[in-house]
Amino acid sequence: MNKQALLIRKNRITVPNTVKVFLDSTSMRFEGPLGVIHFDFTRHDFHGVYSVTIDVSNENIQTIVICSCAKTFSDSLKGLFLMYITGVVSGYIIHLDLVGVGYKSQIVHDTLHLKLGFSHVIQCAIPSDIRMLISKSNRISLYGLDKARVNQIAAQLRSIKPPEAYKGKGIRLQTETIILKEGKKK
Repeated sequence: MNKQALLIRKNRITVPNTVKVFLDSTSMRFEGPLGVIHFDFTRHDFHGVYSVTIDVSNENIQTIVICSCAKTFSDSLKGLFLMYITGVVSGYIIHLDLVGVGYKSQIVHDTLHLKLGFSHVIQCAIPSDIRMLISKSNRISLYGLDKARVNQIAAQLRSIKPPEAYKGKGIRLQTETIILKEGKKK
């Protein structure tokens, strides 16, 4: 056996007082002031590469200890758990801009209605774990606890009408910059 394969990497995460972490044999639950996020070990650890434990100190401060024989697994889990802790404390928000003449958005009941220059209005159901706000008729704000889920919904909305290369019309992230191509010259 290789000596490096036997080395066990440990990462420690100190959990803030506003967050409580619960661990059982197949899942982990993060509870914070904004809500609850579940992490299922069976979906992520097929080969039993890592183990996770929770230590509690005398001052009731929780510490998550991640043990793994591979540095990449323990580092990626540390980042994921920190993302979950941030999510239940403050949440994640993404802004989408509708760029184009007559492009508008509207929320009717639990459905997002988009007018994007097509011959019909596009209707998208709003997931229960995501909150959508429309500050202007051409700005959609997505808010949720799970960063990956918020990014996934933003990518699905953006894929309806991605920004085109010549005029930049379409749905884009607020932070995104589009490099426009130069059109034909006469």
